[in-house]
Amino acid sequence: MSNPTIKIEVPKIFSDKKEKLEGFTRKYNPILILEKLTGRKLKKDITFQHRPLKKEARFKDYKIFADFNNEVKYLWICICHELAHILLENPLWYKNKQIEKIIKESKKKISKYKKCAFEDDIEQTLAILLQAACENKANIRKLRWSEWETTFDYMKVKKFGEKLWRDWLEYLKDRPKYKNIEQWILKEIKLRLL
Repeated sequence: MSNPTIKIEVPKIFSDKKEKLEGFTRKYNPILILEKLTGRKLKKDITFQHRPLKKEARFKDYKIFADFNNEVKYLWICICHELAHILLENPLWYKNKQIEKIIKESKKKISKYKKCAFEDDIEQTLAILLQAACENKANIRKLRWSEWETTFDYMKVKKFGEKLWRDWLEYLKDRPKYKNIEQWILKEIKLRLL
Protein backbone atom coordinates (compact mmCIF):
# COMPACT_ATOMS: atom_id res chain seq x y z
CA MET A 1 0.00 0.00 0.00
CA SER A 2 1.32 3.46 -0.87
CA ASN A 3 1.62 6.17 1.75
CA PRO A 4 -1.56 8.17 2.38
CA THR A 5 -1.77 11.58 0.74
CA ILE A 6 -3.77 14.78 1.08
CA LYS A 7 -6.17 15.30 -1.82
CA ILE A 8 -7.31 18.90 -2.14
CA GLU A 9 -10.75 19.28 -3.73
CA VAL A 10 -11.90 22.87 -4.22
CA PRO A 11 -13.90 24.95 -6.70
CA LYS A 12 -11.90 26.34 -9.66
CA ILE A 13 -11.97 29.82 -8.14
CA PHE A 14 -9.39 28.53 -5.60
CA SER A 15 -7.09 26.84 -8.17
CA ASP A 16 -4.13 29.16 -7.51
CA LYS A 17 -4.46 28.75 -3.76
CA LYS A 18 -4.76 24.98 -4.17
CA GLU A 19 -1.51 24.93 -6.14
CA LYS A 20 0.31 27.02 -3.51
CA LEU A 21 -1.06 24.85 -0.71
CA GLU A 22 0.05 21.68 -2.51
CA GLY A 23 3.54 23.16 -2.77
CA PHE A 24 3.57 24.05 0.92
CA THR A 25 2.36 20.56 1.91
CA ARG A 26 5.10 19.01 -0.22
CA LYS A 27 7.70 21.13 1.56
CA TYR A 28 6.17 20.58 5.03
CA ASN A 29 4.15 17.36 4.77
CA PRO A 30 1.65 17.33 7.68
CA ILE A 31 1.18 13.56 7.42
CA LEU A 32 4.90 12.81 7.77
CA ILE A 33 5.40 15.41 10.50
CA LEU A 34 2.46 14.16 12.58
CA GLU A 35 3.21 10.46 12.07
CA LYS A 36 6.72 11.09 13.36
CA LEU A 37 5.44 13.14 16.33
CA THR A 38 2.76 10.63 17.34
CA GLY A 39 4.28 7.30 16.40
CA ARG A 40 0.94 6.55 14.71
CA LYS A 41 0.27 5.80 11.05
CA LEU A 42 -2.48 7.32 8.95
CA LYS A 43 -4.64 4.57 7.48
CA LYS A 44 -6.27 6.39 4.54
CA ASP A 45 -5.87 9.36 2.25
CA ILE A 46 -7.12 12.69 3.55
CA THR A 47 -9.53 14.78 1.48
CA PHE A 48 -9.36 18.53 2.10
CA GLN A 49 -12.38 20.53 0.93
CA HIS A 50 -13.62 24.11 0.95
CA ARG A 51 -16.49 25.02 3.27
CA PRO A 52 -17.47 28.60 4.14
CA LEU A 53 -16.43 28.21 7.79
CA LYS A 54 -14.51 31.52 8.14
CA LYS A 55 -11.83 30.96 10.84
CA GLU A 56 -12.92 27.47 11.79
CA ALA A 57 -11.99 24.03 10.49
CA ARG A 58 -13.70 20.68 10.97
CA PHE A 59 -13.18 17.06 10.16
CA LYS A 60 -15.38 14.02 9.64
CA ASP A 61 -13.83 10.62 9.13
CA TYR A 62 -10.89 11.29 6.80
CA LYS A 63 -12.19 14.58 5.39
CA ILE A 64 -11.09 18.02 6.52
CA PHE A 65 -13.09 21.17 5.82
CA ALA A 66 -11.84 24.77 5.92
CA ASP A 67 -12.54 28.07 4.21
CA PHE A 68 -10.27 28.64 1.21
CA ASN A 69 -10.87 32.38 1.51
CA ASN A 70 -8.12 32.20 4.15
CA GLU A 71 -4.36 32.36 3.50
CA VAL A 72 -2.39 29.28 2.42
CA LYS A 73 -0.47 29.03 5.71
CA TYR A 74 -3.74 29.18 7.65
CA LEU A 75 -5.17 26.37 5.51
CA TRP A 76 -2.03 24.32 6.14
CA ILE A 77 -2.45 24.90 9.89
CA CYS A 78 -6.06 23.69 9.60
CA ILE A 79 -4.82 20.49 7.99
CA CYS A 80 -2.29 19.98 10.79
CA HIS A 81 -4.79 20.53 13.60
CA GLU A 82 -7.60 18.42 12.16
CA LEU A 83 -5.18 15.71 11.03
CA ALA A 84 -3.87 15.56 14.61
CA HIS A 85 -7.43 14.75 15.73
CA ILE A 86 -7.80 12.12 13.00
CA LEU A 87 -4.56 10.41 14.06
CA LEU A 88 -5.53 10.53 17.75
CA GLU A 89 -8.95 9.01 17.02
CA ASN A 90 -7.87 6.14 14.75
CA PRO A 91 -7.71 4.23 17.04
CA LEU A 92 -9.01 6.33 19.95
CA TRP A 93 -6.02 7.32 22.09
CA TYR A 94 -7.99 6.93 25.34
CA LYS A 95 -8.95 3.33 24.49
CA ASN A 96 -5.35 2.36 25.21
CA LYS A 97 -5.85 -0.26 27.96
CA GLN A 98 -3.70 1.51 30.56
CA ILE A 99 -5.10 4.98 29.85
CA GLU A 100 -8.69 3.69 29.88
CA LYS A 101 -8.10 1.92 33.20
CA ILE A 102 -6.68 5.05 34.85
CA ILE A 103 -9.54 7.21 33.57
CA LYS A 104 -12.13 4.70 34.86
CA GLU A 105 -10.40 4.49 38.25
CA SER A 106 -10.25 8.28 38.47
CA LYS A 107 -13.90 9.03 37.64
CA LYS A 108 -14.42 10.70 41.05
CA LYS A 109 -11.52 13.08 40.43
CA ILE A 110 -12.84 13.99 37.00
CA SER A 111 -16.54 13.92 37.89
CA LYS A 112 -16.77 17.69 37.38
CA TYR A 113 -16.59 16.91 33.67
CA LYS A 114 -19.53 15.74 31.64
CA LYS A 115 -19.25 12.30 30.07
CA CYS A 116 -16.26 12.25 27.71
CA ALA A 117 -15.48 15.95 28.31
CA PHE A 118 -12.22 15.05 30.06
CA GLU A 119 -11.11 12.92 27.10
CA ASP A 120 -12.30 15.60 24.62
CA ASP A 121 -10.42 18.36 26.45
CA ILE A 122 -7.23 16.30 26.59
CA GLU A 123 -7.55 15.48 22.89
CA GLN A 124 -8.08 19.15 22.01
CA THR A 125 -5.00 20.02 24.07
CA LEU A 126 -2.97 17.33 22.29
CA ALA A 127 -4.15 18.57 18.88
CA ILE A 128 -2.99 22.10 19.75
CA LEU A 129 0.36 20.78 21.02
CA LEU A 130 0.82 18.82 17.79
CA GLN A 131 -0.23 21.86 15.75
CA ALA A 132 2.35 23.93 17.65
CA ALA A 133 5.11 21.47 16.75
CA CYS A 134 3.99 21.58 13.09
CA GLU A 135 3.92 25.38 13.01
CA ASN A 136 7.38 25.50 14.56
CA LYS A 137 8.70 23.08 11.92
CA ALA A 138 7.28 25.28 9.12
CA ASN A 139 8.61 28.49 10.76
CA ILE A 140 5.11 29.91 11.25
CA ARG A 141 5.01 30.28 15.04
CA LYS A 142 7.66 29.49 17.67
CA LEU A 143 7.25 27.03 20.52
CA ARG A 144 6.85 29.68 23.22
CA TRP A 145 4.01 29.63 25.72
CA SER A 146 3.51 33.37 25.21
CA GLU A 147 2.67 32.70 21.54
CA TRP A 148 0.31 29.80 22.28
CA GLU A 149 -1.49 30.78 25.49
CA THR A 150 -4.31 32.59 23.67
CA THR A 151 -4.86 29.59 21.35
CA PHE A 152 -5.34 27.25 24.33
CA ASP A 153 -7.59 29.84 25.98
CA TYR A 154 -9.69 30.32 22.83
CA MET A 155 -10.14 26.54 22.54
CA LYS A 156 -11.13 26.42 26.26
CA VAL A 157 -8.27 24.11 27.31
CA LYS A 158 -5.81 26.63 28.77
CA LYS A 159 -5.69 24.78 32.10
CA PHE A 160 -4.46 21.58 30.40
CA GLY A 161 -2.18 23.52 28.07
CA GLU A 162 -0.45 25.13 31.06
CA LYS A 163 0.01 21.77 32.75
CA LEU A 164 1.43 20.05 29.67
CA TRP A 165 3.41 22.75 27.86
CA ARG A 166 6.85 22.26 29.47
CA ASP A 167 6.57 18.48 29.36
CA TRP A 168 5.55 18.72 25.69
CA LEU A 169 8.77 20.58 24.89
CA GLU A 170 10.65 17.77 26.66
CA TYR A 171 8.67 15.18 24.70
CA LEU A 172 9.74 16.84 21.45
CA LYS A 173 13.39 16.63 22.53
CA ASP A 174 13.07 13.04 23.80
CA ARG A 175 10.64 11.75 21.14
CA PRO A 176 12.64 8.56 20.35
CA LYS A 177 12.31 7.58 24.03
CA TYR A 178 8.60 6.87 23.46
CA LYS A 179 7.09 4.21 21.20
CA ASN A 180 4.12 6.48 20.55
CA ILE A 181 2.29 9.48 21.94
CA GLU A 182 0.09 7.26 24.12
CA GLN A 183 3.12 6.40 26.27
CA TRP A 184 3.68 10.10 26.89
CA ILE A 185 -0.04 10.75 27.52
CA LEU A 186 -0.13 7.89 30.02
CA LYS A 187 2.78 9.41 31.95
CA GLU A 188 1.19 12.86 31.87
CA ILE A 189 -2.21 11.61 33.04
CA LYS A 190 -0.53 10.00 36.04
CA LEU A 191 1.73 12.98 36.81
CA ARG A 192 -0.20 16.11 35.91
CA LEU A 193 -3.77 15.63 34.85
CA LEU A 194 -5.45 13.71 37.67
